[in-house]
Amino acid sequence: MKIYKLACITISILVFNCNVFAKDEYYTSKRTFNYNEKIVKSALYVYNKTPPSKCEPFSLDIFDEKDYAIVAKHYIGRNKIICKKDIKKVKIEYVTISFGAISIKRQGKIISNNKEYIKIKTLQGDTFKIYKDPKRRLQ
Repeated sequence: MKIYKLACITISILVFNCNVFAKDEYYTSKRTFNYNEKIVKSALYVYNKTPPSKCEPFSLDIFDEKDYAIVAKHYIGRNKIICKKDIKKVKIEYVTISFGAISIKRQGKIISNNKEYIKIKTLQGDTFKIYKDPKRRLQ
């Protein structure tokens, strides 16, 4: 009889406290993230309250992968819970431009290329021009 009571108590403890053994960590944002903005690990902190029912958690291991960046799929407000459906993994592209003895390696992809300049768009959405002949630009 004592063994039966002990078994019932341990089973009830396991059933009611299953979050102790299978604990998923949810994260909230310290600041706002715009659409397609890069999310860094330092801008997240652990959510300690009761987890939401419709949110699937993610691990911080995805931030450690080389040549990949984690970006927001939509606008994420400050102190909002970030779920797996809110982020996506994007491959970081590099553009190498060679001007004879000088070569420039920048993060982004080429949008346009003409006789005067090369237009590059970065992961954050900024665009900039690299002029092929800087003397021509000053005139």
